[in-house]
This record gives sequence, C-alpha cells and structure tokens, in this order.
Amino acid sequence: MTIGGLYSYLQSICGLQIISLAAEDAQTEILVSNDYAQADKLIVFVNDSGSLGVWREGNSYQADDINHPFSMLPYLKYFIIEKGYRAIVCNPYTNGTNPNDHLASVWNQLICSQTSCKVDFIVAGEGGKAVFHLLSQFEQSCYERLRRIAFLQSTHALTDENSSPKALETLGRRSVNWLGAIDKPLGSQFIPLQDRVGCVCLSTGFISPNPSHSSEIYPIELSPEHLEHMKYVIFLFVSSNPPNPRMTAIVKDIRRILREHNEE
Repeated sequence: MTIGGLYSYLQSICGLQIISLAAEDAQTEILVSNDYAQADKLIVFVNDSGSLGVWREGNSYQADDINHPFSMLPYLKYFIIEKGYRAIVCNPYTNGTNPNDHLASVWNQLICSQTSCKVDFIVAGEGGKAVFHLLSQFEQSCYERLRRIAFLQSTHALTDENSSPKALETLGRRSVNWLGAIDKPLGSQFIPLQDRVGCVCLSTGFISPNPSHSSEIYPIELSPEHLEHMKYVIFLFVSSNPPNPRMTAIVKDIRRILREHNEE
C-alpha cells in the first residue's frame, strides 16, 4: 500500500502505523496504534466498504485522499487524541482475503495474543456481518473480551443457522445498533429492527434533507454528515459506565447525559 496524504497524517498525528497480518494464504493490512499492546482502552474500527481508513467507498476519491468524504479521520482524532484510546482499524471488504478471515486474524494475532484490556468495536454497515461471524466463530473469547459494540446501521441479520446462544448473549448485552429513523429523536428506541439484529436499536436523531427509501432496512443513508452527527453519542455509548452494567442501565445513562447536555 502506498503511503499518501491520509496515511501519512494518521501516522504523524494519530500515532497509527500500517502493518500486515497473515490471513489464510494471503496478507491483510490494517492500521494500529504504535502502542496498542499496552492500551488500557482499545477500540476497533470496522468499515462498510472502501479502502483502509474510510467508512465507505467514495466515488472518484483516491484511497489516500485526506479529504475523502467518508474518512475515519474525525473519529480517529476524537477517540485517540481527545479521549485517550488506542485503535485498530480493520478493512475486511477491500483486502487480500475474505472478511471473516481478515477479522479472525486481527482477533487472534493482535487482540487475544497481544492485549489484555477489554475491547470496544465501532462497526459500519456491511462490517456488521463480519463482526457477527466473529462472535459466532470465537464465542467464548468474544464474550470475555468484548466490552461494547456500536453498530452503525448494520446489515447483519440473525438466522437459525448463525445464531449461537453465546453470540446472541454477547449481542444482547454488549451492543447497540445506531440508525437514522424518520421522526425518531436522538436516543429513542426503534423496536421493529431489534429481532433482525439481535440487540437494542436506537435512533441517531439525524434529520436528513433527502431521506432515501432505496434501502429495505434503513431509510436514512449512512452519509458523511450522518456519521459526524452520531460521533458524540457513539462515544457516550462506549464510555458509559453505570453501576449496573445491563444494557437498560447503559441506555438510561446515555439519555441522562444527553438531557444534561441539552440543558446547558
């Protein structure tokens, strides 16, 4: 991979480096914080599509374009520089191997073997399918190590074939699927999708000037503006630490902070 504008910036400003991992018979590339192995707060980013370091493909933009509309740069700067996390950035859908092998390599070779802290995931769109497969493939270690999973309009779906009890428990207790829902304020529950994805679904509160009805699942696109809009509430979710760790208490804690924020 050519080191260009975006990757050079991520290296110099965010302390990230590109490394290669062996995945089956291929090499797969990811971005990692230089000191990820010593992290006490580790967050993993999984994109929907496109090149390493972007959430989604952007027509006519080069992979290393720092102005790519779907660049992860705002999230990486926010979580790494402002909030003190260390990061691993995955790229399951544009790589030298299949998405499931890509995440399995990251999980086994980096997270399980070289880190000891609990891990948070932020996962966009199609990335949810690969992450759900990871939960099913490595049930026990995922249950033990995963702290929170923030799905951003995930496209994964439960079936009788892929829904192991332990994976379902991890989803239900550790995950929220955040989505743009028409006429649903920020933090409100969207029940119709919960059986499909196996976890609580909450509205991002994003109001799109041009709601799309092209998706059978989500009426509001995961646009650059939508991603930026939900950044703060995603942080609230992964950082929430109520005395009671159940998801109901976490959701209440997020809503409390949002109310206090709005009253300021």
